Amino acid sequence: MRRLLLALAVLASGTAHAAEKAPPSPETLPETAYQFPPATCAFWGETQQTWMVDYIQPPGDTYFTLLGTVGCPNCPPTPGLGLVGARIVLNYPSPSSHRLIVSVVGATGTAECPVPDPATVLWGPVDFVVNVTVPGTVNHRAPLPLPGPALSGAAFLRVEVPDQPISGARPRLVTSGACWPCASYNHYPGHQDDLCDLQFPGRPTMYVEAGDCLVTPTLRRSWGQVRSIYRD
Repeated sequence: MRRLLLALAVLASGTAHAAEKAPPSPETLPETAYQFPPATCAFWGETQQTWMVDYIQPPGDTYFTLLGTVGCPNCPPTPGLGLVGARIVLNYPSPSSHRLIVSVVGATGTAECPVPDPATVLWGPVDFVVNVTVPGTVNHRAPLPLPGPALSGAAFLRVEVPDQPISGARPRLVTSGACWPCASYNHYPGHQDDLCDLQFPGRPTMYVEAGDCLVTPTLRRSWGQVRSIYRD
């Protein structure tokens, strides 16, 4: 019996070790990456594209990005912001068909370091299949129900790759050129990590779209602090 218990313990230890992801190994994103329209106050999250990282490992591989205003020098911090869309940019080495689950969730933690609260769902979730026929970088828009909510507190965009591709290769994350602590997280079975703690090169390129220019920082801190946080 003792030998059996020892064998089971060793097996469990090996399984836990196998669940660990390898450290990220960034590659420079080709110049043919997705071209965004001119900067607008309507972008909340991360839109910069610098690196691609082969880090997505289903099942249940989930990414969170803190929502905050970007490029809004003329927009006052008016309470509330109506959301009209959510997007994630992924890179494909080859054609692929796979599921995505997208939602906006609340936050816990502190004002200085918010963390995702997946149990508090503010918008969605929506579960859909993307079909990519040509290798390259794709900006996916989630078919979330409209009208979207009006946000006035801390929130995270949540994107889950729930299982292996239906066909083809796994997508690669596209990230910005700098990583901000307490702004992007990765949850997968047995792990809840701040991506900066994993030496990630930047924040995943995922964001929400607002219906107008009347935006409110989702962080509970000053307008100037929020603008400085999201300046790469």
